[in-house]
Amino acid sequence: MPLPLPSPDGPLSYGMQLPVQSQSAIYAEPWEAAAVPADLVR
Repeated sequence: MPLPLPSPDGPLSYGMQLPVQSQSAIYAEPWEAAAVPADLVR
């Protein structure tokens, strides 16, 4: 497995995947696949 390339000089950047954006069956509830924005506001 190749090693990742080093980051360029400068500020550290990072990101994350919010649960509302991902649909992994490992941690998503069944209702989330068919949810609409109004379901998330409740």
